[in-house]
Amino acid sequence: SLKHPTIPREPKFHAPHQKKIRCMSWNDINFN
Repeated sequence: SLKHPTIPREPKFHAPHQKKIRCMSWNDINFN
């Protein structure tokens, strides 16, 4: 988010999206 301080709207939307996907993927692998 420090890389794109001028446009926090884009990184902010991407950050939670990627984090959610990563968490889901990790959870799936751990559960499996």
